[in-house]
Amino acid sequence: VQDAEGNLVSGEIRVNYPMYAAGLKLYQYACGTEGRLTVSYGGQDEALSLTADDEESFFSVDDENGLVYYGLYPNYILGEDGSAEPILDDSKGYVNPIYAVVLIDGGEQRVGLVLPGETLSAGGIEFTFGQPAEFSVIRVKTFPAGALGLLYFSFALLIFGLWLCFFHVPVYIKIGPGGAAIR
Repeated sequence: VQDAEGNLVSGEIRVNYPMYAAGLKLYQYACGTEGRLTVSYGGQDEALSLTADDEESFFSVDDENGLVYYGLYPNYILGEDGSAEPILDDSKGYVNPIYAVVLIDGGEQRVGLVLPGETLSAGGIEFTFGQPAEFSVIRVKTFPAGALGLLYFSFALLIFGLWLCFFHVPVYIKIGPGGAAIR
């Protein structure tokens, strides 16, 4: 993290262990693994990051041909017939990642599992799958100038109010037709 003066501060951020740097408080908000997909069409490439929010999303240029993304799995096993079956347990990391997709080309749908590095084509659109990458979401908290002083002032006001309530006898002043009286 670099502050306004150009000083660099480094450290480690973990869940429930924030880092303080340059007047900021940095929290690890979330972490995960995202897939990588490059879509090529008409000489243009666009790199996409695929997260859990993108599952069941349809990627297309013409709304007819394209790819439906169903998820990224950390590993798979091969059956006796050569078919792959995804494994959901990600406790060992993404050792042999595999993508679950449906390719739609000219009205024909093909369901399958795709390894990173493979390219699928539908209606002139190429979908190239890359190695997944781990990510962290960092939450940055800032404190406005003067907020700490305001907090101290409100605490002092609270203590003063409690002191008045507990250590001073209330005084009543009655104003009536006969004048003012203090009780």
